[in-house]
Amino acid sequence: MRPPSIGFVWGAVVLAGALSFFAWGLSTPPLEAVWTMTIELGAGSRGRLDEDERRQLARAMMRHPKLAEDIAADAYQGILSSNDAGRVTKKYAYLVRIDGADPRIVVRYDGVRNEGAVKVRMRVDDRVEDATISPDRPFETTLPDGPYPQLVELRFPQMKKKDAVRIERGSTP
Repeated sequence: MRPPSIGFVWGAVVLAGALSFFAWGLSTPPLEAVWTMTIELGAGSRGRLDEDERRQLARAMMRHPKLAEDIAADAYQGILSSNDAGRVTKKYAYLVRIDGADPRIVVRYDGVRNEGAVKVRMRVDDRVEDATISPDRPFETTLPDGPYPQLVELRFPQMKKKDAVRIERGSTP
């Protein structure tokens, strides 16, 4: 049996390269994927970001600070997720923090019931903080310094359908 000719090998390499190029060209560009994520989060039509998506969004904002500024400018107090003047009814919320101003965050129970509690998990980079909030006990914390822009993830894993939280940025009232 004879080995393949140089022309055949060269043709196979060119074909493989062309297929790879077209596959790469058909993929979604990273910034378009991030922009789509932010629009869907703001509209409430997207679920919670998985770990890879969260990392992709945080990296894109670090590489393109103007993107983070645009996202934060279009959001109430930098709350990227669907909200009504800071009132969130989903089991998650994302905040964009473009600089060190307003390092405080307060999460208050804002449900229709006057009793009960909601668990809160805050994540900024590798820092994770857990708390439980109730009508008389909000979650108050100071966000870590830089690097900026930051993506802050808030999860409310046991929030019931009628529950809601209010997210406030800056100093406590």
